[in-house]
Amino acid sequence: MGKELFTNIPSKIGDLLADVRNGKIGLPDLQRPFVWKDNKARDLLDSMMKGYPIGYVMLWQSPEDYESAGHIGGNDKIFHAPEALVIDGQQRLTVLLAAICGIKVRDKDYRERTIRIAFQPLTREFAVWTPAYDRNPEWVSAISEVFQADEEHAVSKFRKQFIKITTSANSPVWFGYLSALNVLDFENLPYPEFLEWRRKLMAGIVKKAYRKLCE
Repeated sequence: MGKELFTNIPSKIGDLLADVRNGKIGLPDLQRPFVWKDNKARDLLDSMMKGYPIGYVMLWQSPEDYESAGHIGGNDKIFHAPEALVIDGQQRLTVLLAAICGIKVRDKDYRERTIRIAFQPLTREFAVWTPAYDRNPEWVSAISEVFQADEEHAVSKFRKQFIKITTSANSPVWFGYLSALNVLDFENLPYPEFLEWRRKLMAGIVKKAYRKLCE
């Protein structure tokens, strides 16, 4: 029986992205440029959320004397030269690095691109970012903010933005909530509790609005 040419190594997406991010996984010079549009990034994330198969990633162990290798993403790399090269899966890994890690990538014209995908936690819906999502408290305007929350406290920032909008003094139906939320330390609650208090807050707002309309 001949020697096997390929080895199936089950891997987690997070581990693969970590290796792409630090430069352990790179690209051979034969790979085509990154060409995916943002809507394909959205569709890929949606498939992953629903548990659909997204295909294999094929890697080639880089020879020691191979000099025509490059990296994915414009961030600083720990590995000067990749130990493994992507033969199949470049587009998927690149788009996940950009959307999840918030790292700029280069397109087919060698221009830097930022891929921002918005996310609705309640409906689990992904959408290609537009400025409107920055102003909508129901949406996380870029999922990269969630994955970087430990470093930048972006989730807390998102919650504070929600509080700011729903307690605006410019609207007569919002008043009275801000002091209570500050006492509850609302923006630092675990996410399930955050959603529960958000529902109570919105119910109160609707009730006040209804009463005002009936005046």
